[in-house]
Amino acid sequence: MKELGVLDNTITTMEPAALAEESWEWLRDTHPGLATAIANDVAQNPTMKPADIRSFVMGFAGRFELAKRCELAVAHLLRQHEEP
Repeated sequence: MKELGVLDNTITTMEPAALAEESWEWLRDTHPGLATAIANDVAQNPTMKPADIRSFVMGFAGRFELAKRCELAVAHLLRQHEEP
């Protein structure tokens, strides 16, 4: 687990995988068409790099927050693809 900061004198931690999963769920709920396209891309290319989708979204839409969510969503899907 990575330390993210201190809140009320309590160290808060969060698994990177949990952040990636939350980003996938957010994307699926708020941008279902984009989520479907990303899921299809990951299924067709399970060796893709999450940063590639971030670069694509930044170049196309110029929206950093959306690009980062897409990157994390790809990481989540790739992690799922690797699990037995």
